[in-house]
Amino acid sequence: MSLTIVAVIVLILILILILMVKPGAQGEPKPEYTQVKGLLTNAEHSFYKTLVNAKPINSVIFCKVRVADLLKPHSYKNRSEWQIAFNKISAKHFDFVLCNAETLDVICVIELDDKSHNTTKVKDRDLFLDDACSGAELKLIRFKAQKNYQVDSIRNSIMEVIICDGYLTQPKQVDQGDQSASYENTPSIKNTCDTTERLSSSKVANKLGIKTTEFLDLMVKRGYLIVENDKHQLTEKGKLAGGLFVEKGRTPAHFTWLEPELNLSKEK
Repeated sequence: MSLTIVAVIVLILILILILMVKPGAQGEPKPEYTQVKGLLTNAEHSFYKTLVNAKPINSVIFCKVRVADLLKPHSYKNRSEWQIAFNKISAKHFDFVLCNAETLDVICVIELDDKSHNTTKVKDRDLFLDDACSGAELKLIRFKAQKNYQVDSIRNSIMEVIICDGYLTQPKQVDQGDQSASYENTPSIKNTCDTTERLSSSKVANKLGIKTTEFLDLMVKRGYLIVENDKHQLTEKGKLAGGLFVEKGRTPAHFTWLEPELNLSKEK
């Protein structure tokens, strides 16, 4: 090979090296970002404001939590299988996570489904998360995005999960007239969902041998209900006793109860 050809090859290599080194020498352009004004979308924020009022006491709400912070793949002998399973959750998040305020143990996760959840891609994502949570015994509650939300309706959906999983706690000894009682985080109440029928106010009243209106008055006296604007509403004590408001347009107000939690068998 002639010296001329060698010189040309060397020159070409030098030029290539210069081109490769030049951007670094001058410094690569810094990426630019735009701040997102809010953590939640308008629809999510609207739901969040209602969720704050609907959540049970002694609980706290977290937003936009990574699925990988709550779920993890099973132990796989093959590292690549583990990585594939992890990759399926690494870029996903739950809209809201409800936790015990003291221990931060997860009570349930909440997803707000808007119109985007009607697409095939998002439906597949939702089905995957539903299966993943079910397999991990992590309770997932879905709510449809709406313009307006009813606090009692959202609370009822959450309370059904909490009651059935034993997350409710027994109250301390409280004054019967005190409607703003504090509650201990332990011990957990016995799970009564699988063994106890939920009874309406009229059925409980019938078992006590009194009228429904008299039963509601008794519930007010015992601190399970209060009357505001001529309407009965559950107190925190009533919610923790398993009381649920049912929106059926009935008069008087329609509630259902887990009777063993009321301790009213001897009260009239």
